[in-house]
Amino acid sequence: MFEKLAGNVLSKVLSKYFTEESLARNKATKSAHWGIWSGYITLQNLEIKTDIINEKLRRKGQPLELVRCSLRQVEITIPWAKVSNPIGVGSTANGFSSPSKDAAAVLVLDGVHLLFRTSFDFHDDELRAEEIKKRREALSRSENVAKSTHGGDDMDFSFEERKSFRQSLKRRISSGIVQEILDKLHIHIRDLHLRIEDMSDPEHPCAFGLTMESMHVQDAKDEGFNRNTSNETVNKLAQINHFAAYWNALDYGDSIPIENSILHITCADDLGEVSTALDSCIMRRDSLIAPSSRTSYIPTHKFLLLPTGVEMQIRLSNQPKELSSRPALEIHIGLDSIHTNLRDFQCVHMLKLFKMRKNFAPQPLIRAPEQEARSASPCPGCRPCRRW
Repeated sequence: MFEKLAGNVLSKVLSKYFTEESLARNKATKSAHWGIWSGYITLQNLEIKTDIINEKLRRKGQPLELVRCSLRQVEITIPWAKVSNPIGVGSTANGFSSPSKDAAAVLVLDGVHLLFRTSFDFHDDELRAEEIKKRREALSRSENVAKSTHGGDDMDFSFEERKSFRQSLKRRISSGIVQEILDKLHIHIRDLHLRIEDMSDPEHPCAFGLTMESMHVQDAKDEGFNRNTSNETVNKLAQINHFAAYWNALDYGDSIPIENSILHITCADDLGEVSTALDSCIMRRDSLIAPSSRTSYIPTHKFLLLPTGVEMQIRLSNQPKELSSRPALEIHIGLDSIHTNLRDFQCVHMLKLFKMRKNFAPQPLIRAPEQEARSASPCPGCRPCRRW
């Protein structure tokens, strides 16, 4: 039953956020259901729908536009046979049997490439639609509360009964199978590159981003760390390899290095080349001894943070809103050494971008009480609801 539900949820997520062409190549609609039942799903060369992400960014008032987001390979492994049975009675306090030691759910993301560009254009319609949506949601919540309080005994009982059932079901699922999967979840991310290109000053374009060769997150118990047995926290151990941050000055032309070119312009005719270019600009420990499937290109970034390795111990509370007993998130970071650089042109670009971002952000208009009592019809050519 849970496998079928998980397959339906995964199929809806894939069809909503990924392009139809990339899903058709993988036959993802069918493989999601079959893979969930077998416990193993693999998808290759997935592409995110940029229009959905850009709409969300515009609604949030963010001056960014997604040009390309691709995943070279996605692997999901869930050993259903080794996950505890929610019907049986086990040794845990919540009534579920203890999970097997090797019942590890594994998520592998290989080749995560994201390219953004700044876009300082106003989108009043999207911002207004987001405000209306939030107001309607708040109004709906208040109406439900009013009905439960003043709507009569039958309506009050029905509303409270449905609310109690949903909370009980949510608590039962989160403390059962979902809790066990999160406890034994292993995440592996390889070849991550996030790049943002800014052309607000056409004469001095720049690009800044993050690169990471790999990140491995696994259960802290597997490495011998002490673990809370009361199922109140999820403890993870993370290892990040060759993490770096850069800020490059860009230029126009065909003969310049890839990391100094404007990718959303040079690769505009074939966005598939964006992933190849972003992948070749990742700093790796084996850059000089690259496999035959990759080029041995060594990028020359202007690093803000030189490539380094990081170890982290993460403790996540299952009840993040109850802060009286424990913090919602606790992270211990271990670094052997850290090397940073900051050049003059990077400071100039940062200040210009910060000024552009500050001027772009809408600010609410502070109005006196007597002004609120005036006519609601705005004056021609003015917008009393905002000032920019």
